[in-house]
Amino acid sequence: VEDINDNPATCSKTSFSIMVPERAAKGTLLLDLNKFCFDDDSKAPNNQFNFTTPSGVGSSGRFSQDPAGSGKIVLIGDLDYENSSNLAAGNKYTMIIQVQDIALPYYKNNIYIYIFTKPEDEFPLAFDRPSYVFEVSELRPARTRVGLVRATDQDFPQSRVVYSISMGGAGLQYPNIFWIDPQTGELQLVTRADYETTPSYILRIQATNGEDSNSVTVTVNILEENDEKPVCMPDSYFLAIPVDLKVGTNIQNFKLTCTDLDSSPRSFRYSMGPGNINSHFAFSPNAGSNITSLLLATRFDYASGLDKIWDYKLLVYVTDDNLLSGRKKAQARVETGTVTLSISVIPHPTTAVTATPRPRVIYQVLRKNVYSPSAWYVPFVITLGSILLLGLLGSLFVLLAKAIHRHCLRKTRKHRKLPVKKGEMKDTRPEVLVETIQMNSVFDGEAIDPVTGAVYEFNSNTGARKWKDPSTQMPRWKEPGTQGAAPNRVVAGEGARPLRSTSERHGLSSKAPAEDNPVPETRMPSPAPQRAETQPSRSGLPPNCTQESKGYLGAGPTLQHGGGELSVPGRLPLPNSHVGRGGSTRGENMG
Repeated sequence: VEDINDNPATCSKTSFSIMVPERAAKGTLLLDLNKFCFDDDSKAPNNQFNFTTPSGVGSSGRFSQDPAGSGKIVLIGDLDYENSSNLAAGNKYTMIIQVQDIALPYYKNNIYIYIFTKPEDEFPLAFDRPSYVFEVSELRPARTRVGLVRATDQDFPQSRVVYSISMGGAGLQYPNIFWIDPQTGELQLVTRADYETTPSYILRIQATNGEDSNSVTVTVNILEENDEKPVCMPDSYFLAIPVDLKVGTNIQNFKLTCTDLDSSPRSFRYSMGPGNINSHFAFSPNAGSNITSLLLATRFDYASGLDKIWDYKLLVYVTDDNLLSGRKKAQARVETGTVTLSISVIPHPTTAVTATPRPRVIYQVLRKNVYSPSAWYVPFVITLGSILLLGLLGSLFVLLAKAIHRHCLRKTRKHRKLPVKKGEMKDTRPEVLVETIQMNSVFDGEAIDPVTGAVYEFNSNTGARKWKDPSTQMPRWKEPGTQGAAPNRVVAGEGARPLRSTSERHGLSSKAPAEDNPVPETRMPSPAPQRAETQPSRSGLPPNCTQESKGYLGAGPTLQHGGGELSVPGRLPLPNSHVGRGGSTRGENMG
């Protein structure tokens, strides 16, 4: 089989996108197409291929194959992002290359390569001036434009620059009396500046664009203006002069001393108001000095009737515009201060003085309390506190009442005595509680009675016994005489009732309930003490045994019962040393 060129050269990718930094060096390998292209033919030259010369918009002079036809794309031109020709191309380039077989029939496939220039931070962020100096009058109001700063970056694309004040500009009442627009860099006043407080401000303006940052020094000079009034000491004074005082005399050596924060000492000018009738008073000097004296300019003439006023009230005006006297029109602001002088003329003793009563002025100050909407919380807090206080007092009152009630009730119960009838006081003997307990027993052993020879069953745990043959009846033993052993008896305590007799016990046993029914508790009054008959032991004797079996019954322990003592005889010996615990048999008297 002869191989022919029946497979075209193909590439795993036919479209490539490459991002190249703008400062990439010439000769940099951008792409090797041989890594992506192949031919499935088995033998050469059918499986060999090459690449055509690149073509496309903007690729000429910037990209090429080195060597030609090798498929290795290298950079041969300049990709400067800020270059005008590259900006015209949009910093985007398209290359079209064909991969083709070198043997007939020369199969071809197109490959598209898109190259983008990646901008880099080549130039620093810089202001258009190394420093800025601005001037603003101290009379300018807030939001006045002081100046404009501008920072630029020659890199493209341009990034947004943000401006801020990093240092300086603090005032007495404000952390900074200047504000800068973060987008435009315009510097504005936040409030009026005061030359007398701070004549100059040094600011540090910072600009940043996200990549770079820079700062510049801005000096703001405050222009001095005549915005301060003259201040004189004293600002009010009372003087008394004789009527015959000579002209040109300094009245009581009175001198006026004035100061101005924004004016020189030679800028003051003094003038009298309308109170200087007949121009009797004048200042010397009247301008060009901050210290002046009050003189009598003309004499008083009360005899001819020229002067009629004995008390003068002068209003002195002090202005700071003396330096502008040589100009045709004042170009600066003029401020004026005032001083009040009261002068009283004292007549001769022979001169009849007509006193003019002074009007009496009464000042009445009216004060009125009104509700302020901004203080709404005051009545709310007072009302809420009053409600809570009343609730607390009410709860405390309830708790106190309960405590008093419990205390009084306990005290009343303690001292209260129940009424008792006279007849009931005679018989105060205690009752005897007799409890009969019937238990269901399981008899797990047998034994022979050594006296009768009969067989009886017993419970090894409880000690209960019964005859194995119910028909077995033991003959009743005769009570021993006085010569034998003393029978067991119950010794009753004082005021206690003895136990029932034998007949009474048998009667109680005959009335005992069935085996599975409990015996109710029986209470009976205690009669006069008497000797009880002997009765068989509940836990130690076989059924129907009496005290007459004295050969096998010993003296038992004495038990306390209902205020008396009961002597219980000993038990019969059990086989294999079985000893019961005082259980009762079915139908047996439980005593």
